[in-house]
Amino acid sequence: MLLICFAAMVTGSLIIVLSFGGFGILPNVPILWISIWFLIGIGVSSFSVTYGYILQSRTPSNYLGRVSSTGDAMINVSMVVAPLVGTVLTKFIGVGGVFLIAGILMILLGIVVVLSKSKILGLTQPLSQKSS
Repeated sequence: MLLICFAAMVTGSLIIVLSFGGFGILPNVPILWISIWFLIGIGVSSFSVTYGYILQSRTPSNYLGRVSSTGDAMINVSMVVAPLVGTVLTKFIGVGGVFLIAGILMILLGIVVVLSKSKILGLTQPLSQKSS
């Protein structure tokens, strides 16, 4: 759980750095942008692997299909909706503003989960452990 939070905060910070490019603050140096996107890819990969582990280890086996299908559906819907929302926001606040907001929201989400970690972990224990 902490790995996802840490990855969210680091990836959010890197997305904020991307916003500086959208605002024209950072130079157009290809190696810089390739490095930033590479690090973001590592962060997103750590989300994916950790999410799968948490999902399988915390969900009772008789609910695993339903829970993973619902989780996948939510991810797929967000992958369709996010570009639409981003396009609309870009007209009002520009590309840099969209990346800045996305980065700030990722950092805040990571902080909120870290601060409420014990409550979240208590609520997400497998049913077999809660009953004992």
